[in-house]
Amino acid sequence: MNILIKKNLFSFFLLLQCSLFAHNSNISSLRLNIQGNGAILEFSLSQYGIEQALIKKYPDLNLKTIESDDFKEILIKYIKENVILYVNGTLLEIGTGVIRLQSHQSDLKFKVTNLPKDPKYIDIDAHCFQENKNQKIFFRLIYNGLTARVELSEVNNFKSRFNINENQITVTKNTSLINLNSSYFIWSVITVFIIIIMIVFFLKLRKNKN
Repeated sequence: MNILIKKNLFSFFLLLQCSLFAHNSNISSLRLNIQGNGAILEFSLSQYGIEQALIKKYPDLNLKTIESDDFKEILIKYIKENVILYVNGTLLEIGTGVIRLQSHQSDLKFKVTNLPKDPKYIDIDAHCFQENKNQKIFFRLIYNGLTARVELSEVNNFKSRFNINENQITVTKNTSLINLNSSYFIWSVITVFIIIIMIVFFLKLRKNKN
């Protein structure tokens, strides 16, 4: 009985965690991966969040009638207009990309060109999806094995700067590195609370049966 309860609780925990995180349309994940002279910019986005932002940005957009290729073109245009990256003061160019649209989460990947040889600092201005209320963007930089993350939101005007040293990457004082995703932490606390209630319920049920 104890083993069965543990298995059910564990399965419930995983299902609930995945459901809560996957359906949060106000959270976007961006990653800039710099390796050598090349760079890739990746997005993991809520499809619902994408649609809501584009509808607000382009009021004439009709999601029911638009073709998939046309939707992708609008999305690419929107991304390039609202994600601006500078390395050592040089504007990076977001080039060709691949888009995989899905019902819940959509993934985008773009080549980034015009990259200086020796990055010292990277300025980020990512206002994408700010049309959605309480939007948060978690931006990760990966450079030659080093990595750092920052949360972009209305608090810091969706802007940040990464400073690259020989053995670490830091973020300027007006932003903060996040070792813990605050939104995920809140959902985790809620999840744990629900699990505790379920455990108490199962224990009482077992006691009554005995």
